[in-house]
Amino acid sequence: MLYQINKGSKSFGASSVFSDIQFEIKNVEKIAIVGRNGCRKSTLVKCINGNENLDSGTIHKQNNITIGYLAQKTLEDEDKTVLEELNEAFSEIFKIEEELKDLESIMKEDHSEKTLEKYALLQSKFEMLNGYSYESEMKTVFSRFGFNESDLNREVKTFSGGQRTRIAFVKLLLMKPDILLLDEPTNHLDLETIEWLEGYLKRYPKAVVLVSHDRMFLDDVVDVVYEIEYGKM
Repeated sequence: MLYQINKGSKSFGASSVFSDIQFEIKNVEKIAIVGRNGCRKSTLVKCINGNENLDSGTIHKQNNITIGYLAQKTLEDEDKTVLEELNEAFSEIFKIEEELKDLESIMKEDHSEKTLEKYALLQSKFEMLNGYSYESEMKTVFSRFGFNESDLNREVKTFSGGQRTRIAFVKLLLMKPDILLLDEPTNHLDLETIEWLEGYLKRYPKAVVLVSHDRMFLDDVVDVVYEIEYGKM
């Protein structure tokens, strides 16, 4: 069990959003949250992400899990280039890369088993994080969202609102959180990109929670559906 809400309730003033709901995310499940317009599906997603708090009920989640949230918003620092923004998704890779370089210098003089073992462990982690091909992965995903490689050197503020949302989406996918929360992810995407995204999410090696009005998209991706109706799930 990655994440669970037990008897969760949420209200805004006198208006109840939902009450006594049960919701859980297991392993690599692909989950849809559906319901009529105005049933506050996005509020539930914000509670999962921690942007909103439940009024009552309990949340249980595994230690150290990462949750990534895509809402309809743009990136925070629009003066950065796209490359600078996307490289933030690989901060752990860059950190390990520097540690490996430092160890390589040390190993010119120090051939101890302890040093060699530390280097092997770091190298294994580097490979697991796709350290040798992260750049190619970044360019592939970026191009799939309709951008040219030359766009990487442009400042974020030079793109339209829809394009900035797509850039934020690319960054989130490259970060690979344990739980990927997507609120209307097919907005601003053309048919070709939507089809590619369907395949990507089906193969995504971690959990995905989707809110979308695109029923065909949900049918192709998800294997668990939660419906909110009149405040009940």
